[in-house]
Amino acid sequence: MSAKVSSATHDKLKAHVGPIHDEIGKLTLEIDRIRSERAILQAMAVTELDGMGLSKDAVGSLAAACW
Repeated sequence: MSAKVSSATHDKLKAHVGPIHDEIGKLTLEIDRIRSERAILQAMAVTELDGMGLSKDAVGSLAAACW
């Protein structure tokens, strides 16, 4: 009987928590994608602005302020 109740409870939790878990997984992937894009854009900014004579520290501070 205890196994049956446990199984039913597990199924109910899975039904309610499952979609939330899936959405968190999607959001985690999206956050990782945005972080990757941010790193690429920051590297591009450092490269471009370094050519203008700005220090990498100044460009890094500027990029951090924008994010």
